[in-house]
Amino acid sequence: SGSVGSYAVQLVKILGGTVTAVCSTRNVEWVGALGADHVIDYKNTVFTDVDQTYDIVFDAVDKTSKNVCSKILKKGGVFLTVHGEAKEDKADFATIAGYLAEGKLEAMIDRTFAMDQVVEAHGYVEGFHKRGNVILHIVEESDR
Repeated sequence: SGSVGSYAVQLVKILGGTVTAVCSTRNVEWVGALGADHVIDYKNTVFTDVDQTYDIVFDAVDKTSKNVCSKILKKGGVFLTVHGEAKEDKADFATIAGYLAEGKLEAMIDRTFAMDQVVEAHGYVEGFHKRGNVILHIVEESDR
């Protein structure tokens, strides 16, 4: 339900996939509205205890491992994590920009903070309770 996860749900749906998302109770309906087909509330269910296997498990918050997820991965399934997995690809950025321009993909903005609130903004993000993205508004001298 954070920045990476909210984009991941939308992108998988754009590409025609089925999404099972894992989030807190507070975000179950919100993640469903983003397009998730199934939502697991981690406060009530250990996501690896479900009677389901998956082609891909994507850890959007770097809180698990392939070892932990091995029992829910199908044979030949892939485990991906945000930690050290990304590589830049201009074609991928162009595709994503196209989805944004077409309105197929939406940037989910939780809160915007002024530059002088950077400490508060950082604390909010570190608290793992945000939905989507947090924006830090940097005012140019000419904007004052």
